[in-house]
Amino acid sequence: MSMAQSVEARVPFVHLPLLRIVNQLARNIRAPGGATKPVLKELAKKYLPRSLIHRRKIGLWLPYHEWFADPAGAGKYLELLTEPHTRLSAYAEGGKLTALVETFRSGDRKSGL
Repeated sequence: MSMAQSVEARVPFVHLPLLRIVNQLARNIRAPGGATKPVLKELAKKYLPRSLIHRRKIGLWLPYHEWFADPAGAGKYLELLTEPHTRLSAYAEGGKLTALVETFRSGDRKSGL
């Protein structure tokens, strides 16, 4: 969810013994001609299909619609999201949260959530 808002909140993949080895490699081996992660990709070829290693990045997608459409899941909280004095209202912007919930309830699954 942080990345969906362009906030970098991940902990980097770091294993200190591996980092020390990789840092000893010449820069032209680690990143030749701007190629991204060539050493990791070469190693991955032994274990993973080429289509996975070289696929294009895909956007972050979270199944909000499915979550809120499930009455036994997050859907049971829709009413709480729109109550006037809910704690969430202190963090939501004006009527935007209510508008999002109403858009969802109207059957619009392409916008909003």
